[in-house]
Amino acid sequence: PAIKWATDNAVMIGYAGGIRYFDKSNDNKFDTLDAKPTPRWPLASLKKVEL
Repeated sequence: PAIKWATDNAVMIGYAGGIRYFDKSNDNKFDTLDAKPTPRWPLASLKKVEL
């Protein structure tokens, strides 16, 4: 259905936007972005993502 498709896309967009602030390699703790800021866009940070 179209509504579920839109909802799933919103979830994925939110996840992609949160990659900068949420780092799985840091025990799911908040990333302070102190020294190495992660690129905002998913294509720039795919090397960090583990699906």
